[in-house]
Amino acid sequence: MNTRWTFAFGAALAMAGAVAQAQTNFRVGLAEDPDVLDPTLARTFVGRIVFSALCDKLIDIDEKLTMVPQLATSWDWSADNKALTMKIRPGVTFHDGEKLDAAAVKFNL
Repeated sequence: MNTRWTFAFGAALAMAGAVAQAQTNFRVGLAEDPDVLDPTLARTFVGRIVFSALCDKLIDIDEKLTMVPQLATSWDWSADNKALTMKIRPGVTFHDGEKLDAAAVKFNL
């Protein structure tokens, strides 16, 4: 009887391990749907949660409300504060393989 339970327990552990290794999707439950799936048009808190998981930003804001680099590695304002120059992290591509460059940033802004 004891050997049978040990075998059954071992088999159950092996199956559980196989199932855990086979999982490749990460799912997150939300109380509601985002309003739209376009970051330029989204206006809801849930939309912000979704886009923070899907999209990188040029800069982000940390817990102390300090601007920190994300896709832009650095930035400088002109002397008259009318022009902003950002250095973009090299080697970044969109999901379709297009390169992130100044023209892409300008178009998206």
